Amino acid sequence: MGEWDFYGRTEPLAELRRIVESGRWFFCRIEGRRRIGKTTLLGELAKTEADLSNRLVYVQVPDSDERDVAYALRQSLSGCEHEEARNLATSVTNFPTMASAIGKLCAAGFIVVLDEFQYFTRSKLHAFNSFLQAEVDKLRAAQLKHGGLFVLGSLQSEMNALLDDKSAPLYGRVTAQIAAHPTRYATFDR
Repeated sequence: MGEWDFYGRTEPLAELRRIVESGRWFFCRIEGRRRIGKTTLLGELAKTEADLSNRLVYVQVPDSDERDVAYALRQSLSGCEHEEARNLATSVTNFPTMASAIGKLCAAGFIVVLDEFQYFTRSKLHAFNSFLQAEVDKLRAAQLKHGGLFVLGSLQSEMNALLDDKSAPLYGRVTAQIAAHPTRYATFDR
């Protein structure tokens, strides 16, 4: 069987391109139900934008604790092509150093992807949101012309609690939002 092609996502892909090429730092929320293609959408963007693939740092957030989440970021940084990102890996040990590394990466023009962001509603992980808020505020105030942060999540109520609740540290910080919906399949006569 051959490789599957990428179909049915031209509008969200065009919107992602617009966000990445906007000439300003961004904080984008991408949401949709599980297995809908949020991560695949970003992978396709990286494939079509040659410069983006080496500036993208992807982190799969585990449903665990601070130590495991820091380890996940450290592993992602260790595997990066850019020495600048790899050099940050050893410094990542806890939530403050995670947020700091994300801030440094974004300021240097990298795009950080935090997949399964809804896990930061968990009591063991919730403190990270305040550290990330401080970095997001610095990045927004710096009026950067590049870099960004994508947060992906499948549980809308938990994503809302993190980003839309007025009492949440990250309330009002998102600069763009994309909803990944199911694709419509067409039948083809052969």
